[in-house]
Amino acid sequence: MPDNDGPIPPSLHKWIGVIGLVVAPTTLATGLCYYFGYTSTRKTLAYLGIDSDAVGFTTNDYVTKSTSVLFVTILVALLACTAVLGLCTYLRRVATAGRHAGALRALAWMLGALGLACLVRGMVGVVRPTLTPDEQLWLTPVTLGLGAALLILAAWVFRTVGPEADRPPVSALERALLTVAVVVMVLAAFWTTNIFATKVGEVAGINAAGDLWTKETTVILDTGDRLFLPDELVRTSLLTEASSPQGETYRYECFRGYAVRGGLWVLLPANWRPQFGYAVLVNADSSHRITLRTIKDAPDRVGNGANVREYWPCPELVPTATGAEVQGQLLAAADAGRVFGTDLTVATEYIQRSAADGARTQNCAGTVDSGTQLMSDTTGYRVRYVRELAGSPPVLVQESVIEFDTPHHASEFVDATRATWKRCAHSELTLRRDGADARHQIGEVTERTGLVTVEVRSGDRPIDGCRHAVGAKSNVVVDVRVCGRPTDQTADLVNRIRDRFAG
Repeated sequence: MPDNDGPIPPSLHKWIGVIGLVVAPTTLATGLCYYFGYTSTRKTLAYLGIDSDAVGFTTNDYVTKSTSVLFVTILVALLACTAVLGLCTYLRRVATAGRHAGALRALAWMLGALGLACLVRGMVGVVRPTLTPDEQLWLTPVTLGLGAALLILAAWVFRTVGPEADRPPVSALERALLTVAVVVMVLAAFWTTNIFATKVGEVAGINAAGDLWTKETTVILDTGDRLFLPDELVRTSLLTEASSPQGETYRYECFRGYAVRGGLWVLLPANWRPQFGYAVLVNADSSHRITLRTIKDAPDRVGNGANVREYWPCPELVPTATGAEVQGQLLAAADAGRVFGTDLTVATEYIQRSAADGARTQNCAGTVDSGTQLMSDTTGYRVRYVRELAGSPPVLVQESVIEFDTPHHASEFVDATRATWKRCAHSELTLRRDGADARHQIGEVTERTGLVTVEVRSGDRPIDGCRHAVGAKSNVVVDVRVCGRPTDQTADLVNRIRDRFAG
């Protein structure tokens, strides 16, 4: 009968060894995945203004999120190892054949010198990190690891050159130096991967913030809590009064769901911006009701331009104007005159429809006068309402509003105008008007948020100095050209007209 109280059987020793070989690497790999996933995720949430510990991500979550970091790292490491092994195989064949011994020794010296230079650079980065710009911090671990690898390769090439029988045995000092070099390489690889994980997390945060506006699923939060969020980010409305049976409750719109862990919802506003880094963490319960709504067409129809993001907190709330609402934005002569501090009268008014010939390309003539630029309805252009005003001292004002079918097309028009004006800046062109040719000099183009301005001079008289400005709000583009002395108020007139948007 076997003695159960005796020493552990050899077969059990064997299985313990096998289990140790499997479990230890698995634990190490899991730990590395957790660390780099945590580093990347924490940087992402920090960019969005969220404490990662408050979200409650589990170990599995962090391990899963490490994939984007470790996949690239492992792929680069495998490619580098493949290249080095291929090079070593070739050098060994050359050395075994007894060819190019002098060239191999010279190569070894070069590799050793380059390795020492890399190590010096890496050590300087460790001792004096302030000398390295933030965007080049990765150079310190990379040069350390590369320097150690080059020194190992140089030593190997030295030993490979010459007959194998003449090679001395590896000394204890060489083994110790090899161990130190390998440790330096491992630590440098860990350091580099940590920097890469941090950058991946930051980029993920930037991308997540950029995708909030165009997300098709919106979150509506109904709660009795008064959150006092900025109007630029969230629309707040009162659902029930304090005297009602439900008590005072509020509705918050324009949220987007970023993460859900159990009953905890991490909500970000659609119009999230770095200067408004708000996030709301809500437990879905009887006092916090969360409603999900799909808005499939709104992001594409509204677009992502300043003509909407500067005025509304989310695309589903962006209104549009048509017909008389658009035409009604034009300022009356008296109101426009107050902007310039002079009396103005209406010289003419007209309506410009879309072109029937399919014209859609803007050119330099439109920089001088938008009325010369015909637009096709394929661009979303519908109609342009124009009112020309005149006053004394010599002032000519051409104010116009252009209706587009969607805010996205209005934004595209302003972008195309900006590109055309910049292309035509500091050039001259001749236009035929009133039976005569007139030369125009296009000057500097300036930009503000959602507003583009260009200077145009047509002659030597004060009346010939003009300023042309274009801006948009929702689906309406405001186009103003002022000729005369008070052209500095051109942008003010654009803003006055935009403020009259009735949508």
